[in-house]
Amino acid sequence: MSYGYREESLASRLFGVLAHLSSFFAPFLVPIVMLLVFRDPFVRHHAKQSLAFHLLCGVLTLIGWILVIVLIGFVWLWVLGIVYAVCAILGAVRALDGRSFRYPVSGWFIR
Repeated sequence: MSYGYREESLASRLFGVLAHLSSFFAPFLVPIVMLLVFRDPFVRHHAKQSLAFHLLCGVLTLIGWILVIVLIGFVWLWVLGIVYAVCAILGAVRALDGRSFRYPVSGWFIR
């Protein structure tokens, strides 16, 4: 499933970017709506990758809040926030280029 070698339409690329950047305003809603509405494999790929990563980060954030009790959670949440933002921006850049992107850890489980 390599999308890096065929020319994607501008609309497909922009919706792929939106799927990744939704992490800053509606992390679960936008990718789910994209999966339900769009049939384009490029958009669906980026929406699935984004949704899986948002779910993983949600679980890791919950673990971080539990770890706040022992004070290590503050560092955990800070690092997780940086990784979350950097990965979302990298995914958006790759989608804008018309290439596929797989998030670390969660991306390899989604096809």
